Amino acid sequence: MGLALLCVSGISDASPWHAPFLPDTISGWRAGAANVVTKSDIFDYMDGAGELYLAYAFRDLATRDYTRAGQPKITAEVYRFANAADAFGVWSHERGDTGPTGVGQDCDYGSGLLRFWKNTYFVRIVADRETQESKSAVLALGKHISGAIAGTGKRPTILALLPKPGLIADSVHFFHKHTVLNYHFYLSDGNILDLSDATDAVLAQYHHPEPAGHPELDSGSRMLKQVQHDKESKPRLLIIRYPSAKAASDAYAHFNHTYFKDKPAPKGASRIEKIERAQYTGIAQSGSLLRVVFEAATRDQCAKLLR
Repeated sequence: MGLALLCVSGISDASPWHAPFLPDTISGWRAGAANVVTKSDIFDYMDGAGELYLAYAFRDLATRDYTRAGQPKITAEVYRFANAADAFGVWSHERGDTGPTGVGQDCDYGSGLLRFWKNTYFVRIVADRETQESKSAVLALGKHISGAIAGTGKRPTILALLPKPGLIADSVHFFHKHTVLNYHFYLSDGNILDLSDATDAVLAQYHHPEPAGHPELDSGSRMLKQVQHDKESKPRLLIIRYPSAKAASDAYAHFNHTYFKDKPAPKGASRIEKIERAQYTGIAQSGSLLRVVFEAATRDQCAKLLR
């Protein structure tokens, strides 16, 4: 009897981690065999796109296809990460229009594609084409997976440093490496901010119109079209946390030397420069943090975001 119980326990322990998440049937769709993709074969599964996931603390992913006669195929992918912050980060990279509530901690849905994150998992479910039935099945599968994931995870703490006024919520992206930064805002082929697995970074855009009477917009020499463009400016704020103040100071010096190479060296731990297209770029260091502003319409606008 004891041996039998031991054997049953052993079988249970050997169940694949994804078994609770990917059911055999959902809303009339039947599943094929599940597959697990690891770091070593992720490029075989998704070609060059695997680089994104390896830029976060990726562990592995489980994928399973669902079919139903007369309906499109549905593919579910459940990604595991070493921490919740990176699961959020991948979702923030891929996010689209806001999705329905009740699926994960944040989600988006559109044209048959559902994406969400919860705890240390990022989930993508997609139908080959959207029908009313496939939409219902995709959402049902998403709710099933979300319900099977125990607990919730904390969002990256660096998000709390973003100023709230004017923040465009759908523009927030959390990441570690410059390859992901360049996807959302191309800065340089080189890693001029010394980003790495050891850095946390968040990038966001802002609705930040300047008042019509601002002296930099009321010079009399600009055309009305340029003034209107400046009033609709959406500057970008990048905040980076380094492992130490020295690492942040080194990155500050590296950025100044490379990005502002034709400008005089800065005096102190902050600077704002007017660059091409009459836009402003600014950078400021505070301890282990760097704040960088791009595409600000005015010096004042840039300075406010650097504070």
